[in-house]
Amino acid sequence: MSSVVDKVATLAIIATIQINENKMTQTTFTAKEAKNNFGRLLDEARRSPVAINKNGRKVAFVISNEDYSQYEDFQTIVDAYWGRKAKAAMKEGYLGLAKSKKLLNSLLNT
Repeated sequence: MSSVVDKVATLAIIATIQINENKMTQTTFTAKEAKNNFGRLLDEARRSPVAINKNGRKVAFVISNEDYSQYEDFQTIVDAYWGRKAKAAMKEGYLGLAKSKKLLNSLLNT
């Protein structure tokens, strides 16, 4: 089971790297620019994610449908990974309240 988990984790890392490498350049609009130039904002978002700033801080991103689809695929991989981890943990059983507290305390005190 561990090798399957490792393979899924590796795929998730590769997917993250590919998504990030494809998005090296980023356009930034102020909220006012985004409002006044919505068509241009959409055109830019088809090329790369667009950050929208308001009062000097990032408040939103606009991404293309293709980028969103990649994100959904990545989330599916991550969800499957954590789902398998949870099932494996359930099969192994639970520590119980007293043992959990003892373990947490030992980890916090080291």
